[in-house]
Amino acid sequence: FTSERKRMSVLVQMLKVVETDDGDTAHIPDQNGSMLLVKGADDVVMELSRGGVEGDESMDVSGLPVQDVRETTVTHIHEFASAGHRTLMLAMRYLDEAETSEYVEALREARHAITNRADRLARVAAKFERNLIVLGATAVEDKIQRGVVTTVGRLLSAGVRVWMLTGDRCETALNVARAAKLLPLDAHVSDLCLKREPKMSNEEMNAVVLDKRRVFEKDCQ
Repeated sequence: FTSERKRMSVLVQMLKVVETDDGDTAHIPDQNGSMLLVKGADDVVMELSRGGVEGDESMDVSGLPVQDVRETTVTHIHEFASAGHRTLMLAMRYLDEAETSEYVEALREARHAITNRADRLARVAAKFERNLIVLGATAVEDKIQRGVVTTVGRLLSAGVRVWMLTGDRCETALNVARAAKLLPLDAHVSDLCLKREPKMSNEEMNAVVLDKRRVFEKDCQ
């Protein structure tokens, strides 16, 4: 995991159940492939996941339609973030035997590299972190530490302009700002968050940014 990648992954060798000579069962390594598990920021994992093409009836590991799980997870993450929770999206993909061997060998070479080891490891991981199947999301409550509300209140009372810099989702940041009493419940909020759709072109994205900029300039007058 790095702040640039905003995700991490682990390669898991799957097990298969076999019957022993005495009629019992045992688990042995499945040599036919592996499973790549990925967790990270939802916007990053979403871009690496299967695009949810209309009519895609494929199923995920739980037997549910991939598109349904993807859409439900996005809804859950929005709800979690609006409640002020820290969120992560979980996804996976299967690697066949050839892909698994290629991944393991490439990782081995990257780990033994004398220079640019971290960059090489990131490039190897990125090569296989694609066409992911979204599995779900996690949410962790991160409460405001004791004394924060009092400190913020004193700073504001003294006429100090307080800025909050965060890498959280817009919904999470807004909830935290209100919990810390940095932002009154009845305060006017200018939403400059850009939610880029998968099929949005650069021109369309620039148009949205310019529109939000005009709104912000109007609010500041």
